[in-house]
Order: sequence, then structure tokens, then C-alpha cells
Amino acid sequence: MELIGITLLQAEKFFIVLARVAAVVAVIPIFGHQAVPPRLRIGLAVFLSIIIFPLAPGVPENVSLTIGQFFVALFQSVCVGLAISFFVILIFAGVQFGGEIAGFEMGFSIISVIDPLSSSRMSLITQFQYIFSLLIFLVLDGHLFLIQGLVESFRTAPLLGVHFVPASANQLIRATSNIFVIG
Repeated sequence: MELIGITLLQAEKFFIVLARVAAVVAVIPIFGHQAVPPRLRIGLAVFLSIIIFPLAPGVPENVSLTIGQFFVALFQSVCVGLAISFFVILIFAGVQFGGEIAGFEMGFSIISVIDPLSSSRMSLITQFQYIFSLLIFLVLDGHLFLIQGLVESFRTAPLLGVHFVPASANQLIRATSNIFVIG
């Protein structure tokens, strides 16, 4: 069935791409906070998905999916999107941790402010470093690198081609531990 030049197969693939993009947009520190309206997050995810869908390498052309395969592919796509978001969150969590240590050493640990974005208590230095790191992330086009990495994720982890095995979990744990060792 074809509606406005879009086949059911293309719609399935688009929703799988949308699931990965929405998982990233919903969780990353810039757009995933409570201060960003949900409509804006959804709109951004749909807009990015429309742009990424034709550019996404590794999207099979003629593979029809059953309903079970479709939901498995959606779940896999969300997991890949959350894994990408995890590493971005890990970087900003490192900045917050560094801010907590610096604030403690400077004697500002007793002065805490409530972060309106996450509703958590942070020291003044932590809040400053976190917002400053977000600004640096945006100024250095980190958001564009994130979108580029999202597009590249379709090449390294193609739709319908992601298989989770225990070895991949061990590899993820090793990569995460290397970040802490190097970092």
C-alpha cells in the first residue's frame, strides 16, 4: 500500500530510525532536561529523523518485517540510541564530578544550589562548570558531531543488524573502564 509516495516498508524503516534518534534526543543533557518542552524534543527527533533517514547507511531496501521483527528492531534501535547517549552523559557526569571535587577543595561544598533542570542539589562550582561545559560543547559544535555520530551509528550498527551477545557487554564494560583509566 502506498500513501503519498511512501511505502509501508519505508514507514517501518523511518520509525526504526526515529526510535534511535528519539532515544538520543530524550536523554542527552542539552535536550533531555525538564526545561525543554516535550513537544520541542519530539519535533526535533522527527526533524532529525527526516534528515537522517535518506542519509542513513545500512538501511536495507527490500526487507519486509513481521510485527515481531519490527518490535525487536525498535528495541535494538532504542538500545543503540541509549548507548550513544550514555557516553555523552558520562562526559558531562565527569565534569560534574570534577566540579564537586573543586567545590569541596575550595570550601564551597556547603553552599549548594538546586539545579532547576534536574531538581538535584549541586555545589556552586559544579553548576558553573556544568553550564560552562554545555556552552563549550555547543560552541565547539559538539551537537553537530553528535548528529554525525548518530548518522555513523547506522553504518556501525545497521538497522536489523544489531545482535546483543555477552561478548558485546564485556566489550562495553572494557570500553567504559578505559574511559575512567584514561580520563
